[in-house]
Amino acid sequence: MIIVQMVEIKWGKEYRGAPKASIRNAVPEVYEFLPFLSENKAYGYQSFSCYAWNDFAKTHMETKEEDSLPQQDSCIGFFEQDGMIKTYHLPNHYEGEGIAWEKRKFAFKLDENQWGQIKFNGRYEVDSEWIYYKNIYNIGRFTNPQPDIFVNSKADYLYEDMKNIL
Repeated sequence: MIIVQMVEIKWGKEYRGAPKASIRNAVPEVYEFLPFLSENKAYGYQSFSCYAWNDFAKTHMETKEEDSLPQQDSCIGFFEQDGMIKTYHLPNHYEGEGIAWEKRKFAFKLDENQWGQIKFNGRYEVDSEWIYYKNIYNIGRFTNPQPDIFVNSKADYLYEDMKNIL
């Protein structure tokens, strides 16, 4: 089974520099996932938000299950090859440009009972104010996933596309 946990952290200009940047940087990048997995499902997804305007409190956004592994979910792509799951970052999706598969960036391959993180950041404008974001995708391939698997173990792989945003 493939488990994906997305953590979205957003903030405004006031959290960019000291001393408030330390508050933003202390927001966890992994959480226990909420119980939701049915037997014989191939794919499970949960997303959480942590926004500055809510004091970075964790809020559950979405949970879903699939009978088969999707080719794409949000800005993450999956391919099964030689018994491994190849994972890709699809950078254009989150920025609202649509998917351009030729721009995909290989992140890592997952074997059984391994997991990795994909991290990326950016900014966009709302009402003449910059909103900054950092998204973390915790992606695991587990035979018997436990809710604390991301919290109580270290990622086997890390893919980062972290831009220096002014």
